Amino acid sequence: MLRRLACILAYVLAFAVPLYAARVQVVVALRSSSTKSSAVVSALHDATRLDNWSPLAFSAEIDDADVERLRSDPRVRAVSVDTGGHAALRESLPLIGVDRVHALGFEGDGITVAIVDSGIDLTNPDFADRIVAEQCFCDNLGTGCCPNGATEQSGPGAARDDNGHGTNVAGILAGGGASAPAGVAPHAHIVAVRALDRDARFASFGQVYRALSWIADTRPDVRVINLSLGTSRLFATSECNADALALALAPVVARLRKRGVLITASSGNEGSTSGVTMPACMTDVLGIGATWDHDGNYPTPFNCTDANARVDDVTCFSNATDAVDLVAPGAPITASRRGGGEVTYYGTSMAAPHVAGTIALLLEASGGLDADALEDVLKETGRPVPDHRTNRVFPRIDAAAALAAVQADRARYPRRRAVHH
Repeated sequence: MLRRLACILAYVLAFAVPLYAARVQVVVALRSSSTKSSAVVSALHDATRLDNWSPLAFSAEIDDADVERLRSDPRVRAVSVDTGGHAALRESLPLIGVDRVHALGFEGDGITVAIVDSGIDLTNPDFADRIVAEQCFCDNLGTGCCPNGATEQSGPGAARDDNGHGTNVAGILAGGGASAPAGVAPHAHIVAVRALDRDARFASFGQVYRALSWIADTRPDVRVINLSLGTSRLFATSECNADALALALAPVVARLRKRGVLITASSGNEGSTSGVTMPACMTDVLGIGATWDHDGNYPTPFNCTDANARVDDVTCFSNATDAVDLVAPGAPITASRRGGGEVTYYGTSMAAPHVAGTIALLLEASGGLDADALEDVLKETGRPVPDHRTNRVFPRIDAAAALAAVQADRARYPRRRAVHH
């Protein structure tokens, strides 16, 4: 028996391979599209679940001991360990001037928005007759978490919400006001894409990639995309765009932006002033932080308390670096509830759909601004608000001021040109 154990130990030491190696998911960005992903992983001990995202990016499950081997491969530009991530009105709409825009007759008519989240309550009267498409990409490391139990699902029922997060986000952005306060763009059409499981988490960033790719490939009607979600890992501004996750996602983001589509993404709720989540940190994505929508002394669900908080103060839980482009009301926000009625949430997840909905209003009112013009007018007309943790100042969106600026100077804020596919 001892001799057998000694032989096993000698084998393990000789080949430096643990008997039970830890497994990790990675996203790999390649230097050249001529390099085959299969050739790169062939040198590794045991790569599985190979998924080609594009000619320059792929994901795979590998032994953690092989991560550094991948990074040293001259054919590889960057490697990122994919740890997944999570999800991420009555006072807030008047605060940002939405009531005044509604009074002018603009409520999102003719605009289609996409919401990538935990899904949407398909029977909620707040969204009646306005959900125009459903899709699901949900994969918990090989186990499907779409409503049908698979990793992908299309058509009616595909975006059923088993958590409630996505329904609340959709209510803020485009709720019709039947059972909860009306949202920012209550007449907008909705493309609902489920990419989060019943715990409002995603196991792989590939789910976000596939959701955006599906929208880019199949939904030319979508004009704004909301991502109230982000990675578990936080990224400093200096490292974000060079990370393999960003390099893999950037081509589809650029394709959407060229078409005039803006993406809003929540910055995350860790209270960090040095990092934000991906994709909010990316250059061509609008990273959105959260502010309070009225005065108070607030304990929060995120292990921080804002004593004597004032309207428009950046919340204690909001991640806020120079990668944050805009801030918007994110606490406490009451909107649509799964099962009907209303529920109050806190988070940057609630701030992002305020911005996405405002973009929908501006698109309707202007006849269609290009993406750069939309971003510029929101930043230039936003109300400067302080983050007392760092003394940074961020523009808090002001829908009424943005609309007035667009109407006063159409030359400065041009309409988008048609993109032919």
